[in-house]
Amino acid sequence: FPVKGLYQALAIASMCMQEDPSKRPKIGDVVDALTFLAEQKYYPQRDREAAQAKGGDCSTPPKKDMGF
Repeated sequence: FPVKGLYQALAIASMCMQEDPSKRPKIGDVVDALTFLAEQKYYPQRDREAAQAKGGDCSTPPKKDMGF
């Protein structure tokens, strides 16, 4: 599985755990986000090469917004 997808799923989970219920996402939004992640194609070799070309690797967490 892509590590980036794991970090994105963890970001979704952390949003669901907000103490203030009004700050939690609606379940439909969670389902949409997880469905989107599940539908992403994963090409291990291409993703690894792209990460190496950027000077990073697939094991480091993204530094920017999760993008969804």
